Amino acid sequence: MRQERAGLLQSRINLFDETRHKQRLIVLNAVNADRCQSPKNLSEQIRHACETKLDNRRKELPTSIAKVVATGAGIGFIPFAPGTFGSLLGLPIVFFLNDAPPLLVAVSILMLFLVGIPACTLAARKMQAKDPGSIVFDEIAAMPIAFFPVLCLGLPLSVWTAVAGFLWFRLFDIVKPWPAHALEKLPEGLGIMIDDTVAGIYAGAALWLTIDVLGIT
Repeated sequence: MRQERAGLLQSRINLFDETRHKQRLIVLNAVNADRCQSPKNLSEQIRHACETKLDNRRKELPTSIAKVVATGAGIGFIPFAPGTFGSLLGLPIVFFLNDAPPLLVAVSILMLFLVGIPACTLAARKMQAKDPGSIVFDEIAAMPIAFFPVLCLGLPLSVWTAVAGFLWFRLFDIVKPWPAHALEKLPEGLGIMIDDTVAGIYAGAALWLTIDVLGIT
């Protein structure tokens, strides 16, 4: 009787040891398989992550460039009066175009306007606003329009005329006389650019009258 019990116990011990051995083999095989495959999987995961990151950067590149252009290389992020600082940034363009042929002035104004539309569109979408205050390229591009009489009609460009043209433009940009206020409701970059274009035209006419009447030189 004791021998039968001992034999039964021994058989159970042997079965338990065999089961543990099989489980251990299964775990070891799984670990070995994972060790064999993990470097490949890891490299594939790294490659996939890098490709995804590069693709995202390629997609974001036009928007990033547009944001730099639209904000005047970051000038628009100045917390107070960004439009005023953007207008100041347009003055070097005015002085650069001084003494240039009228055709070159007109082409430059047109090019600034055409560049501004997509740049302001992408930047405004990124900022999720209709016309963010940090977008100042519209002021920059409109400054040569405000000085068009000076650049193309042979009127003098001096410190005094520069100050007068700047102040006139800021006034009309803030007041937005007809049809500037209506045109700024046009979609995206076109609406952002065109109201300042109208302000520039008003400012150019006012500057011409100021020079003609007051004789500023």
